[in-house]
Amino acid sequence: MKKSFFTAGLLITVLALSSCKLDVQTEKKLNRPETEFVTGGVQIRGTYGSNDVKYINVYRQDVTGTEPEPAMNIGIIFPSGFDKNDKTFAFIDTQAVVGKKYQYFCRYCDQRNDYYTTNLTDKIEIPSGNGTTSSESDMLVNTGTATFKYNETSKELKIAGTITMPTHTPAYDLCLIVKSETQTQCFFLEENSSIANPMVFGLTALLPDSFLNTEIQIVGLVGQYKEYSDPADPTSSVKRVYWTGVKEITLTNDEATPTAYTDNKITVSTINGASGIDFGL
Repeated sequence: MKKSFFTAGLLITVLALSSCKLDVQTEKKLNRPETEFVTGGVQIRGTYGSNDVKYINVYRQDVTGTEPEPAMNIGIIFPSGFDKNDKTFAFIDTQAVVGKKYQYFCRYCDQRNDYYTTNLTDKIEIPSGNGTTSSESDMLVNTGTATFKYNETSKELKIAGTITMPTHTPAYDLCLIVKSETQTQCFFLEENSSIANPMVFGLTALLPDSFLNTEIQIVGLVGQYKEYSDPADPTSSVKRVYWTGVKEITLTNDEATPTAYTDNKITVSTINGASGIDFGL
C-alpha cells in the first residue's frame, strides 16, 4: 500500500494554541498514565471512559538535562482495535535509552477532533538489563550519505543512496513526516523489504489535497510498524502504531548544482480548472 497516512495530530506539533486573551486559565489536564518497567521497555498504561475516543497519542519527554527536551510522539493507540467494553490501554516504549530520565503523557482525540492531554507521569530513569537500547542513534533511520532531491517540474521526491532501517522485530517500514501550517502527518513510503536505491515518490499522489498548493515542510524520516488485532491478518483493525525518532534530512532541488531549501520548505503546486457555470440539471 503506497499511500497511507494518519490524520492531523499524529505527531507532536499542535499540543496547545496560543491566545491573546488576558484572562488565560490553566488548561485542565486528564489523569496521568502509569509507567512500569517490563521486559524490553517501559509500559505506559491508562484508562479512558468514552467510546468517542478515536485514538490516543503516546509521548515521551527526555528530562535528563537541566531543561526538558521537546516531547516526542512515539506511537498511537486505536481503541477500535480492542474490545469496546475494555476502557484500558497499554503501550510499550522499546526505544527508551538506558541511563536517560523520562516523563510520559498521552493525548486523546475524540470523534469531534477535540484533543485532551493528560498530566505528565513521574520522572523515571531507565535501568540497564531490561532489553532497552543503550544508544538513541540506534533507533533512528540511518541515511548515511543519501541525498534527498525535489523536482519542482515533476513534483517528485528522489532519495538516492542507501537507507537502513533500525533493527527490530517486527521490521520497521519507511515513512516520511510532512508538516503544513495546520497539521503534521506521517506518510508511508516503503516496506522494509522493498527499500531500494534510488527511490522516487510523486508527491501529488502521496500527499492529500490539504498539503498541495500550500507551503509544507519535509521534516524527516521515521521507522514505523503496526500491530494488528489479528497478527496474521494485516487487513484486520490496527491496534497500535509505533514510531522511531525522527531522522532529519536536508532537502535540495534537482539542479545540476543542488541548492538546499530553507528549512526544507516547498510548495507542491498543482493546476486545477476553474469552476464551471451551473447547468441546472
